[in-house]
Amino acid sequence: MIQKLLKNPNYRPLATKHMMEFVTLLLEEGIEFGIIIDAPHVTFDPPLPPEIASNLVGMTHFILGGYSFESAYIQDRTLHFEAGFGPNNFASHVSAPLEAIVHIVIDEMVVHLNFAATLLTKLPTDARLTGSEDHSLKSFLSNPENQKFLRP
Repeated sequence: MIQKLLKNPNYRPLATKHMMEFVTLLLEEGIEFGIIIDAPHVTFDPPLPPEIASNLVGMTHFILGGYSFESAYIQDRTLHFEAGFGPNNFASHVSAPLEAIVHIVIDEMVVHLNFAATLLTKLPTDARLTGSEDHSLKSFLSNPENQKFLRP
C-alpha cells in the first residue's frame, strides 16, 4: 500500500507542504530541532573544506539550536540556517530543501517523517517502486547508530 501512495503524483507536493508547515510551526514557536537529510541535497556557502565535507555523506544530522536556530528561515521551499563545522567551527550558510528532509527530531525522538524524501535520490519521479529498492530511509533505519531516533 505504501508503494501506491509514494507513486501518487499528488503525494510529494503534499508531503513538502506539510514539511514546510511543520518547520514553520517549530520556528514560530521557538522549538529547537534536528533534521536528518540526505547530504547530497544540502548546499553550503561558503563550501565546506574537503576534510569536513568528506564526513558528510549519506544521511546527515543537523541540529538547529542556539545561533543555528536563531538564523533559520524558510525561503523558496528551502530551510536556510547558519552553522559552524569542524574543530575550528568553520561558518557556513546551509540550504536544505524541505522535500529532502527525511526526519525531524526533537529531544532524540522522531516527530515528523517524510517518506517522499526517500524518492529524491534513488528514484526518478516516474519510477516504479518495488520491495527490493534500497531506499534512503531503509538505509538510515538499518544503521544501529540511528536507533536512538526511534521510540522504543
